[in-house]
Amino acid sequence: VPQRLKRELAVRLYDKGLFTFGKARELAEMTRWDFHDLLGTEGILRRYDVEELAEDLAVLETLA
Repeated sequence: VPQRLKRELAVRLYDKGLFTFGKARELAEMTRWDFHDLLGTEGILRRYDVEELAEDLAVLETLA
């Protein structure tokens, strides 16, 4: 039950804009991809901001 509550809280805090995707994912104790799937299941749109874009680009540069 505690895990379910953490996930529910994380989804709601993310939906209201009180938590970033990363912070909500950490609270839910889920991988990035699993939390993304959970948001989809709950019908929550994923926000993608400039900071997240910069992080993703930095990761891509390290892989190249």
